[in-house]
Amino acid sequence: MNFVIGDRVRAKHGSMVSNQRHYENIHGIILKDYGDGDFKVNFGVYDDFCISGEYLIKEQDDENLSTL
Repeated sequence: MNFVIGDRVRAKHGSMVSNQRHYENIHGIILKDYGDGDFKVNFGVYDDFCISGEYLIKEQDDENLSTL
């Protein structure tokens, strides 16, 4: 899946180690594309996290859901 800066994402369930599982339950915003499949995602005020795109799921906006 192609991600772009500004996409709302969350981590796939079961993809994180135990001390990072909270990322599976919250939404983040992609801040930076490193160009090698890794992304910098902000999951909160000061919670920036580098994660591989293979562990991310793109969240749809409410606007997109209403047009389906």
